[in-house]
Amino acid sequence: MSEPCYFHKKPLIVFELNEFNEDLLETAAKQYDLKNILALLSYPKTKINPLMAKASTLTSPSERWESLHTGVALSTHGISRLGTQYGPPRPSPYWENLLDKEHTVGLWGVMNAKKPRKSPLKFFLPDLWQLKEHASPKSLNNFISLPRYITKNYPGFSPNILFKDGFKFISFIKNSGFGKKIILELIKLLSQLIHSTSRTLLFVCFYDLISCMVFSEQLKKNPVHLSIFFANSLAYLQHYYWRQGKWVTTAPLLHGLKIIDKMIGMLRQFEHTHHIILINGLTQENRQYQPEHIIYKIKEPTQFFRYMALSPTAVDALCPDNGIVYFNSTDDCETAITLLNKASIGKNAIFSATRVDHHSRALHYKIILKAATNKEDFFELNDTEFRFFKYFKAINTLTGCHNAQGALYSRGVEFPKEIAPELFSQYILNYYADKPAEDIPKPLQAV
Repeated sequence: MSEPCYFHKKPLIVFELNEFNEDLLETAAKQYDLKNILALLSYPKTKINPLMAKASTLTSPSERWESLHTGVALSTHGISRLGTQYGPPRPSPYWENLLDKEHTVGLWGVMNAKKPRKSPLKFFLPDLWQLKEHASPKSLNNFISLPRYITKNYPGFSPNILFKDGFKFISFIKNSGFGKKIILELIKLLSQLIHSTSRTLLFVCFYDLISCMVFSEQLKKNPVHLSIFFANSLAYLQHYYWRQGKWVTTAPLLHGLKIIDKMIGMLRQFEHTHHIILINGLTQENRQYQPEHIIYKIKEPTQFFRYMALSPTAVDALCPDNGIVYFNSTDDCETAITLLNKASIGKNAIFSATRVDHHSRALHYKIILKAATNKEDFFELNDTEFRFFKYFKAINTLTGCHNAQGALYSRGVEFPKEIAPELFSQYILNYYADKPAEDIPKPLQAV
């Protein structure tokens, strides 16, 4: 294979900050002088507007990121959920095109990304929901194994797995060369745990922070033409801690935003040699004054489906109220779908279960129960009653919900004022082209 191509422009860092609300980010950054956030928000802004389709039909982050990455709509790419990579051959994401042209690439936590099997790929960290994807260099598997296990199995943990993956994580930190920095952040985290009831909140923020630290070190060791870094903690914070009014920053939100500001500071150390793009794909809107929506999670998904006599071969729990269940036969799968869709607590349905497209022996479930429940409540499944809180846990009350509109901020790559999600990848590829095209579609017109 030929040597990686010479690239005469500045390399790109695409910071995929999942679901951030632009107004919240700007208001809080100004109020608390979060200078790194303000620096990126000063870049020219482009609206991501799905005017070519009904906004209500494209509200899943997995759907939207796949369209941004591949340049095609959901009807073509077929990826609608975390952890699903089934179906016909997937359209190639834009980094595959760059790899084919010998551009060097580094991918970090990109949602639903497969590991490219091409030499210009210099580093790769799978997202936390992709169990079958392995990191590169291999040492990064020791870094991700513990966070991936915690994310997919909260709140039911195996002490043996926690110990094993925790040992891998500590070994990685010890051998990373910047373990002291991570240990200092860990000490800060532990001190905050003493005064906080939300350990999950601190975990997701801490993971994003040290993930950005490791990413930055990888980028220093392996400079690439394109690097993509994905962070999810702010999406989590908006979903569960966006209270006390639409733009007021609660203590958990402020904690997370300060970490985001620190992460952007790490990325901005490359600003003299790189262009940075900040993008959310889609955003969230505050729903504090809408009817209460409680998020529930199965405590131990594998044991739950076996105890309910649904005969699964494997259960892949996603975050936090949905997952994929596998079976030996199509009949077992269809029976489980029927029973789950009939499960209820009083008159309220608990699950929405559907067969995974192109996989006849797998179902996807989502817990759709929203109403508050009490310790005396029972649920019914397959004509049998079970005590609800023996098997389920209330995670939190939803405070932020998805909005199909998105935004990006870019200096160095020229975008129009407004684009469809499917056009983003074309502008990135055009930036890297030897002879940039002049016929990229015009921006969408606002209605």
